[in-house]
Amino acid sequence: MVAAREKHLRETIPSSLSGDTLEDAIAAKRSRMVALATSATHSSTKKAALILGVRFITIPVTSASNYALTGPLLAAALDNCRVRNLEPFFLTATLGTTDTCAVDDFCMANHVF
Repeated sequence: MVAAREKHLRETIPSSLSGDTLEDAIAAKRSRMVALATSATHSSTKKAALILGVRFITIPVTSASNYALTGPLLAAALDNCRVRNLEPFFLTATLGTTDTCAVDDFCMANHVF
């Protein structure tokens, strides 16, 4: 998550900034950055976001999707982030949760995010 955060900052903040202007831009950007995971994902993802000082959003999953993240669920979460002016930079995909052995739907190729 650290690498993803730093990559996002590097790619979205103008390289021409320096000093206090750069620090202000980084602080403003971090306040809008968000890591995503499902409600079935291990709590370490949420803890990592807390340690890194970025927001964390849980995408609810239910038995209707076998507790797996699907393209439509992810699309809805991303749309919600856009409406709130948040910048998703990290997604934890789950391959076998502890409580239900749920596996996220990695075949989301038909969705553009």
